[in-house]
Amino acid sequence: MFVLNKIQRLFFRNVKQSFLFTALFVVLHSYAQKFEKIDEIALSYSSGISDAKVLATHISDDFKDQSDQVRALFIWLTHHIDYNINELNYGATNYSFRYSSKEELEQKIRARDLEIISKTMQEKRAICEGYSMVFKEVCDILNIRCEIISGYSRSPFSQIGKLPLSGKHAWNAVYINNQWKLIDTTWGAGYSRDSEHWVKDFDAHYFFTAPKDLLTTHYPEEKKWQLTQPSLNEKEFTSQPIYSSLFFDNNLKLLAPISGIIHPKNKAFILIEIDNLPPASEMGFAFENDYYLTSIIPEFEGSKAILKIPVAGKKNTTLNVLLETEMILQFRID
Repeated sequence: MFVLNKIQRLFFRNVKQSFLFTALFVVLHSYAQKFEKIDEIALSYSSGISDAKVLATHISDDFKDQSDQVRALFIWLTHHIDYNINELNYGATNYSFRYSSKEELEQKIRARDLEIISKTMQEKRAICEGYSMVFKEVCDILNIRCEIISGYSRSPFSQIGKLPLSGKHAWNAVYINNQWKLIDTTWGAGYSRDSEHWVKDFDAHYFFTAPKDLLTTHYPEEKKWQLTQPSLNEKEFTSQPIYSSLFFDNNLKLLAPISGIIHPKNKAFILIEIDNLPPASEMGFAFENDYYLTSIIPEFEGSKAILKIPVAGKKNTTLNVLLETEMILQFRID
């Protein structure tokens, strides 16, 4: 999801023990500790649970705080439901209804939703629709206010600046302690390595994700679910750089360029400025058709790191910025 295939071949040849794991441990340790006991209990629930009511009963028996209940639900779903990439490739089941009243339509929609929820729980596979529906169903049983958010998502395989938006997606919002919190169990469960292969890879970033961070990859159809002010329009959304979850997990901040579309014109170099990058960071970059990662030593001005990247002769390509062997930023070079 966050690296290109040609770069991946390099990574698999050249993986190193590095500062990255130490940095991540320092940044994420206190966060992980907060949920360690909850996660342990949630993971003790049987993977064979096939009914939303049964799962809700387990959660309500073990947790009384709504935040803890939602965390347990997130953990169970992301660890036991796989993404159904075949359904993504070959199409989900189409539903059509004949009805004579609003009440009959609502009944048929509810019956369809229950069918999707049941299928997801029994087969332990789903696309985003199934993940988000099961999540809401369990929250409803637990009396936790929850909504399904419909919209669009983008990844490094998306073209920065591309309109109209594509990549229909669904995620959730829960109302906890008088505040809406955003959750994406689909992206929390793993990622697509390519169009035929899904990789199970838990990512805690998509639990209670900061709205401004999620808005770099998720665009809701209803602007109110951006949960930020001012809101972004579609052009502003797609014109952003691509950020990986690792970028936010390390508490990094991009200072420049803010736009994901870079016009180097006749410049020999572009400067990328990042705040909060640890001085020992090993950085690199690679363009779209590169087979090899090029290392780069950041220059520091206080807490600001400056990456000087040669772009002479580069156009109509993608620039990947990497921390160790993981992509953290992606730009389009026009």
